Amino acid sequence: MDASNAAIWFSSVIPCLGVFSVVFARLCPEGAARRASHFCMLAAMLVVAAMTALTVAAGSGHWLSHGTTFSIMAIGSILDLSREGAVRLP
Repeated sequence: MDASNAAIWFSSVIPCLGVFSVVFARLCPEGAARRASHFCMLAAMLVVAAMTALTVAAGSGHWLSHGTTFSIMAIGSILDLSREGAVRLP
């Protein structure tokens, strides 16, 4: 495997790991596992942000997938899917 194929493979794996980390963090139960999953999601978010900056600076076409993944991770980290804070209409 040459360097360009490795870069393309690595560039396509990073967004997948980012989305999976958000899903895992949202579905993880309370406790130590949830804290660990949130830490992993934050680390993945930092990696996706760095890869987005690198691909934009390099002029690569992969910046769109990294930027989209970063946006999905940002929304996924603050989205509240619980029913506790739901507003009931009369």
